[in-house]
Amino acid sequence: MNIGIPTPEEDAASIVAALNDPDNQPLTEIELNQFKRLSVGQGNHFPEISTTARFGVDEVAFSLQSVGK
Repeated sequence: MNIGIPTPEEDAASIVAALNDPDNQPLTEIELNQFKRLSVGQGNHFPEISTTARFGVDEVAFSLQSVGK
């Protein structure tokens, strides 16, 4: 699998496709302004959350292979 930066043409095609999707329209300025900004540099504002995930043998092997182990 090769994941790379899209070419300008691929990027433009993705933007056009996204704008033509009625279920996923971009946020308006009013909607964007409803988000709250986080202050940076004042310590960790995020609580620690524990989670558990199960991975199959193929995913673990691919992950280890990608880091050279």
